[in-house]
Amino acid sequence: MKRHLVTTVVMVLFPVILQAQEHRHADAHEHGIVQLDIAIEDKTADIDLEAPAFNIYGFEHRPVSAADKAKQNAGLEKIRKNLTNLIQFQPDAGCSIRVGKLAWVLETAQGHNQGTQQGEHSVVQGEFKVTCKKSLPGTKLRLGFSRMFREFNLNKVRVQAVTADRQTSKDILNDEGEVQL
Repeated sequence: MKRHLVTTVVMVLFPVILQAQEHRHADAHEHGIVQLDIAIEDKTADIDLEAPAFNIYGFEHRPVSAADKAKQNAGLEKIRKNLTNLIQFQPDAGCSIRVGKLAWVLETAQGHNQGTQQGEHSVVQGEFKVTCKKSLPGTKLRLGFSRMFREFNLNKVRVQAVTADRQTSKDILNDEGEVQL
């Protein structure tokens, strides 16, 4: 019964969070900020990540040169190999994080009159699955994005987390502080 309640709460609240995030993206492209949306159900969590590509590998245009493609691959690989340093659940929870999807998405802005391309922005999007030995609600989460991507001026992580009992939203600046789940 509790599992169905959690699923229902997540299904009701998560679209609201995602709609707010989509509205935010339509209004502005914010450099320096990673968005993490976390849906928690007892010992598991689903995490969605979105970050400006500039803050992960240093540029937003479509990678054409071999050097740009290498930088992009290095940035994505840095996330894959360092997930437990970037997203740090309490050690006693015994969590493992698995990458479901990690990719870059090119967003283009169209001109109002002629439909010409006015600019390109790309984002890195990720989906991760967390499995823990202990229940996650009530535990704390720390982050390591600013330390890992300091050379690209990533300085804020905006976290929104949903459990069966509560919804939390917090901005973490320069990896200082933690989020109560």
